[in-house]
Amino acid sequence: QGELTTHNGDVGITLPDGVDARFQAATHNGRIVAPNGLSDVVANRRSVSGRLGEGTGALTVTTHNGDVTARSTTGSGVR
Repeated sequence: QGELTTHNGDVGITLPDGVDARFQAATHNGRIVAPNGLSDVVANRRSVSGRLGEGTGALTVTTHNGDVTARSTTGSGVR
């Protein structure tokens, strides 16, 4: 399980192949690029959540004022 949080600033992460986690990203003022392979996606203007692999772990990424970019090692993210 992991959590990344910042108040002001962008967050960028690269996820290795085979990640099993519930993914959740949120920003108050910015955009979100979700990783390829995200399923069961629920998205709105300020947040994106979904499942990577089996979804056994959890990864939460939050910023108040910035972008969240999550990419997989095999390709770019999904906007």
